Amino acid sequence: MSPMNGFGVWSTIVLILFLSENSETKQSRKNVYGRTLERNAGKKNGGNCANNMFLKDPYRTPSFPVRPWYRSPEESLTSYAWRNPTIGYCQAMNIVTSVLLLYTSEEEAFWLLTAICERLLPDYYNTKVVGALIDQSVFEELVKDNLPTLHQKLQVLGLLSMISLSWFLTIFLSVMPFNCAVNILDCFFYDGASVIFQIALTILEQKKEELENSKDDGDAMTILSSYLENVSNRDSTMPNIEHTSMLCSKKSDVPSIDVSDLIDDSYRKFGHISNQDIDKLRLKYRLQVVQNIEDSTMRNIIRSVASDTLFKGQELKDLYVLFKEEYLTSCYWRTHQQPVDTADKYDPSRPYYELYKIDFDQFKTLFYLCLPGQQDNMLKRWHCTCSG
Repeated sequence: MSPMNGFGVWSTIVLILFLSENSETKQSRKNVYGRTLERNAGKKNGGNCANNMFLKDPYRTPSFPVRPWYRSPEESLTSYAWRNPTIGYCQAMNIVTSVLLLYTSEEEAFWLLTAICERLLPDYYNTKVVGALIDQSVFEELVKDNLPTLHQKLQVLGLLSMISLSWFLTIFLSVMPFNCAVNILDCFFYDGASVIFQIALTILEQKKEELENSKDDGDAMTILSSYLENVSNRDSTMPNIEHTSMLCSKKSDVPSIDVSDLIDDSYRKFGHISNQDIDKLRLKYRLQVVQNIEDSTMRNIIRSVASDTLFKGQELKDLYVLFKEEYLTSCYWRTHQQPVDTADKYDPSRPYYELYKIDFDQFKTLFYLCLPGQQDNMLKRWHCTCSG
């Protein structure tokens, strides 16, 4: 029996999350998937941009067992790109969607992907993976609180940032045998994002002694990779699919742990971590992560233009801040006409100079702000406008 006929859990979740809130919502969302594909067929941006990026990214799609029900995730990914053009397509989305399609229809996979991107793992799948970076900080705090001695060792090795991104972005699908990782995905859909933190903490706790005695980050990664690759599933009827990208070159004949035992341990030892706790920690670290990204963006932009201008150092920083403030103000007060096609404006496949070039009105305002004494005058006018 194929997974499509044998598993109805994820399809049920689709109904709970999106199609059974009330009759009006259910009716408005009926056949959204099909209408989205039909309405945007043949357009040259948005979905097609995501499609092109997907076609360039074939080697990150996992090797699934050859079965007649395997389908390409291209259609579901394209449809979601039209639904949410600010995300479009991001690496790792193809891995997750390919798994969803083994158990659901294209439309159900579309809604499950929507649930992952917009509810369970918000802001994960964008060009800056903001959500994943936030959860990286959340995970570091959870390790510090629950495994303090191991946290000190991993902090020295700089390992937590590496493992959290690779584990969380694909919900363990790219680091664990496929027939084991889908069990974790079941719990993830049923109990929410807290599950991936519980599983990650349990893995670290299981290998705590070896990790504390590891010589360097490479040694520690090999320990974790070997453990994950050798997770088994005694209840699985599907073949064990190994990941060729794993660091360990030889698979052990003895399983490290059964995935059911791993999940059970995670609930018993770290079940006190709730989704509410995760949400509070995400809120705590969001501003810090966004500011770090903004600072990094500013440094990169200044570095890229430094050789083409007579402005130096602090002058370039001041110019960056001035233009950013003016741009945000124009967006808020609509002092300039905004781009009509937002998806096209923020298409990540376009060059930086096209994404961030300024029009004449913006240049005029920026030039005015650079004149001596005009910045203070502008700030006074903004203050009067806000006060009035």
